[in-house]
Amino acid sequence: MLLEFSERDGDGKIIGISARHVDGCKKRIFGGSSGLTYADGWDAVDEPILLAEGGSDTAAQMTIGLSVVGRPSNTGGAKLLIDLLFEISANREIIVIGERDQKPDGRWPGRSGRHGQTTG
Repeated sequence: MLLEFSERDGDGKIIGISARHVDGCKKRIFGGSSGLTYADGWDAVDEPILLAEGGSDTAAQMTIGLSVVGRPSNTGGAKLLIDLLFEISANREIIVIGERDQKPDGRWPGRSGRHGQTTG
């Protein structure tokens, strides 16, 4: 089984396609760029906007009707998010979702928001 996710810029243009294979291997289709994963009408529901990491987490949340945007990694997509969210009401709640992905060496990207060692 292969899952493919369109990745977009802040204006909705598809700039890349990422794929996940059944064995968990992740690959980007040659020639594309990393971008945000979101569906048309992602912001139509008047609920908090969720910012998830990766296409599969985003797809799971889309499936149950949530307003979700997927980032390409725990630190990626910041400029694209600014472009996408620029015109969203300042009253709209935005929730960043971190993954429970602690590594054997102690790194915890989903908690720290970076690839380095978590402090504190």
